[in-house]
Order: sequence, then structure tokens, then C-alpha cells
Amino acid sequence: MKIFTFALMTAISSLHASNLYDHKLQTIDGEDTSLSEHKGKVILMVNVAS
Repeated sequence: MKIFTFALMTAISSLHASNLYDHKLQTIDGEDTSLSEHKGKVILMVNVAS
């Protein structure tokens, strides 16, 4: 189910962004960051739901 949710969210997000590096995410501190700032680095993404 998690893979389906991730795939769905990625598909919906990709409607607005032309590539992966155009996506903006929120850090654990609540600040916005762009994936382009981390290009070439390994990123661990954690999806937490309650």
C-alpha cells in the first residue's frame, strides 16, 4: 500500500513539475527545500502517517 501511495503522490506531483528536481519538500524543521539543492546526493525520504 505504501508503494502505491508513493507512486500516486509522485504521479500527481509530476503534473506540476517537469522533472524530479523541480519538486519542493518540507524539512523536519518546517523549512521548504528543493530537490535540486541535493542533486547528486543520496536522500532518505520517510513517509510518516498517523
